[in-house]
Amino acid sequence: MKWRGGAECEGFEYNSATHRYRVQFATEAGAVVEDSDQVIVVCGFGPDTALHRELRVHESFETLAPAKVAEALRAAGTGDCAKVPEFDAATFATQEPGFYILGAKSYGRSSAFLLETGYRHVAGVLAALAEAAGLRAPQEA
Repeated sequence: MKWRGGAECEGFEYNSATHRYRVQFATEAGAVVEDSDQVIVVCGFGPDTALHRELRVHESFETLAPAKVAEALRAAGTGDCAKVPEFDAATFATQEPGFYILGAKSYGRSSAFLLETGYRHVAGVLAALAEAAGLRAPQEA
């Protein structure tokens, strides 16, 4: 299996006699033709918003992330997931009282999400909820 990132597909055909695919890519180095048993197309991702479809959640039209998170990601100005700053609980809050969108869904179509960062976001939101409820946040080890 070979990863062919950054290329544009110009042609795609299936040979039923050989049960193989032939794909022509346009790359910076010129046209490339690949024969393969499988083709995996990774051309985009959109979060499943079915869980909050009936709630008041303002989403970015561009990324499908909650509006505050989309704006924070845009302000961070980096596509490098390791350099995205941590966001506070207010960034993940929605117009729906007590409803937060966390994890990969909070980043919409952005590929800048890291699981480690997601864990910190969850911890931050839980700490904010505990503080709002008058509870003492757990101490870090």
